[in-house]
Amino acid sequence: MSLSPREQIASATMVANHEVVTNLTRAKTAMETLVHEMHDLTCLLTRDGRIIWGNTTTAQWLAVEHDSLHEIDLRPLFVESEWNVFQRRLGAMSGESKDEEFNQALLVKGQVREVLWSLRPFKAVSDRRGLLILAVGRDITDVLNARTERAKLEAELETAQIMQQAFFPPAHIKTKNLEVCSYYRPAEHCSGDWWGYFDLGHDVELLCIADVTGHGAASALVTAMTQASCMSYAKRHFESQTPVSASKLLQEINDVVYHTFKGDFYMTFFAFILEHKKQILRVSNAGHNFPMALRANRSPGKYPETIVIQGNPIGHADATFFAEQDLPLAKGDRYVLFTDGFTECRNPAHKMYGSGNFRRSVLRNAEKSAIDFRDGLVADALGFFDGQALADDLTLLTLDILG
Repeated sequence: MSLSPREQIASATMVANHEVVTNLTRAKTAMETLVHEMHDLTCLLTRDGRIIWGNTTTAQWLAVEHDSLHEIDLRPLFVESEWNVFQRRLGAMSGESKDEEFNQALLVKGQVREVLWSLRPFKAVSDRRGLLILAVGRDITDVLNARTERAKLEAELETAQIMQQAFFPPAHIKTKNLEVCSYYRPAEHCSGDWWGYFDLGHDVELLCIADVTGHGAASALVTAMTQASCMSYAKRHFESQTPVSASKLLQEINDVVYHTFKGDFYMTFFAFILEHKKQILRVSNAGHNFPMALRANRSPGKYPETIVIQGNPIGHADATFFAEQDLPLAKGDRYVLFTDGFTECRNPAHKMYGSGNFRRSVLRNAEKSAIDFRDGLVADALGFFDGQALADDLTLLTLDILG
């Protein structure tokens, strides 16, 4: 027999309600399991110190069965005078009280433990028992060990950050042919961004910019390998009598990264080789953002050109071909290279800066000196981000051709 429309609605409502209740029950069970497995004593107390609910650690410290916790108190853990002090703290709390932290020793299984206590009012579904207080007790030894480990980790990350920054060239480089200004800001202690400058002799210079997937210590390791590969390449080709290939540089780095990490990490990379005597800019790209060019002979108010050349990221596959392209190079040309943090980081309203804002910033600051040009681009981006924590690393290079 078919159901009437009203009966169908009622049936569907019952099914939906059942699913909601089931999901809530599962979530409640998962949360209780998490709290029960905590090493910290966690319990709900009345203002006179009776336990309404406690986790497994509470029962272990009191040396009772977990099912026996209900309606007993924490008195066995305190010497008499200390218990009175603890009770006075509980009695002084109200629904408007702020969280309270203090140290108070306990006697757990015959051993004295220094415990860091946290008390806070607990909003219960029912107020028939009066105000309930959530009490959490942490062994200070555990707290100090955790703080020590955290301090040690932070010190190691700071050391790693100092070491990684040593891989970067100075923020301002000026040769007879080129002026380079850079900006770098990691999202964390260590970064997946990197850029490099290498003099190849005979008025040939190599500039490159890279962005490893993610950020942090693991990505920084990939940038270290990349810097070493570029340095090795530059030394082997210093004052070379044959044209230097940007695509072959990318192939060498790809071999190192792919065979080391087997595709677990990959990196975008853009290489600029500037041959000033021949007035040639040789470029190759591995999935990186396209650089922008402000030509010396451009019309006033014209937006920057985009240097479009495609390529797969480094480390993505073993046998990868990287295309290479030769472009004209002229005195007065200006180039902008950047990582995607500049366009993809967001402001407090969760809006991305975007390539449109970035291109408008390039045009707006185009007539400034090299350093002021770089500073203007950075100021526009940071002003848009408005103090929002960065979701990605920021790296920017501006190149001015001087001769």
